[in-house]
Amino acid sequence: MITNLKTPKIEVSAQQMGIIGDEIKKLIVKDAGFGLGQDGKNFPSYRSDQYKKYKANYMKRFTTRHYPNGTTSKFGGIPPGTTTNKGTNLRSVGSASVLDNTTSHVTMKLTGKLFGGLHIANKGINYVVMAYNQGDEMKIIGNEEYGRNIVGLHDTNIEKVGDMIFKILSKEIDDWAREDIVITVTK
Repeated sequence: MITNLKTPKIEVSAQQMGIIGDEIKKLIVKDAGFGLGQDGKNFPSYRSDQYKKYKANYMKRFTTRHYPNGTTSKFGGIPPGTTTNKGTNLRSVGSASVLDNTTSHVTMKLTGKLFGGLHIANKGINYVVMAYNQGDEMKIIGNEEYGRNIVGLHDTNIEKVGDMIFKILSKEIDDWAREDIVITVTK
């Protein structure tokens, strides 16, 4: 009679799925840096040469503005007689620093906020749910309309994640196979 026979644990823990989720984020960000979308296609080039020009200049102004005595900025807050220096940030970027001024291909990493918001929304045994910040919804939808898909995983990344899961499950089975099997023989 065989006793103490166990079946192997064929599951990936929530903690391990969290590690896989972190790797998924790295894969998506790395692909975007090369201009590759998660549909497996390269991002189309920039639609505006003026945007490329400003991005190459870290989104800073090219001109110096001077407000002579008796005039003010149409936005207010700039006293008469002030000269604003060339190189100030444009309003469109706001207070965020420009981290990536690559213009040879689209990277979608101008300030890093979009991919900084990619996070693990939920994880459990055998699953992980990745999400972007809710405020980035229109950026994702708008870029998808331009052929820049950063949602999901393309085939190569699916294989990489599958390999990660396979390694974890193989280790579980190997650990199970090394356990002692007790066989009791009676008359």
